[in-house]
Amino acid sequence: MKRYESIKTPMGNIGASYESQSAADAQAAEMDKNDNRNCINCSVCSDCSDCSGCSDCSGCSDCSGCSDCSRCSRCSGCSDCSDCSGCSDCSRCSRCSDIEDKKGAENIGRYLSAKLIATPAQAIENLDKVREIVLADQKRLNMGHWHQTEGWRNHSIEHELTQCQTTHCLAGFLQATSKVPEIRDSLYPQKAGFFSAPVAAGMFFQPAGRVLEWLEKREYAKD
Repeated sequence: MKRYESIKTPMGNIGASYESQSAADAQAAEMDKNDNRNCINCSVCSDCSDCSGCSDCSGCSDCSGCSDCSRCSRCSGCSDCSDCSGCSDCSRCSRCSDIEDKKGAENIGRYLSAKLIATPAQAIENLDKVREIVLADQKRLNMGHWHQTEGWRNHSIEHELTQCQTTHCLAGFLQATSKVPEIRDSLYPQKAGFFSAPVAAGMFFQPAGRVLEWLEKREYAKD
């Protein structure tokens, strides 16, 4: 399978995708927007700064000064860690090195509360809800924006399911149909989508046709 990579951005980031060049370019732009530097193929991370050489991390936030970490997920507030891999749900770690496959989910001080992140079963339920809406009217899926307007915030979830014609991307739909107030009202759409269905993170910057195929075949239930 061909791997597409973007050119290095002004902030040193490189996006990657197995779907299309445009998806790789979009990921690189998103990493720049989130103030990540010199990272490769990281997704759904936000407000990280001065991290360098990290790769394939997802859902991390507010980390700083980390270097050469890989496959970390949902870590927050870590600083000056290096060469860690496969860590998840760590919080406020400092100067860790060469740590592998550690999980800090019980850390009460973490920012990414496990109470907000959907379990695999909940993620499938959330995606099935989005699938029902999108397959009933495929024009409502627009991968070019998070939400068409902010009017959805004034709608009930039932209205969004049965009457509304507002378009959203996949992450946007997950946010607009969430029953969790913190996800629906307080989070950036990309992070809200990740919290609602971590398995969907790899689809957030894919073309609409690929996302429709993924939903139609319920590939998320097989992962």
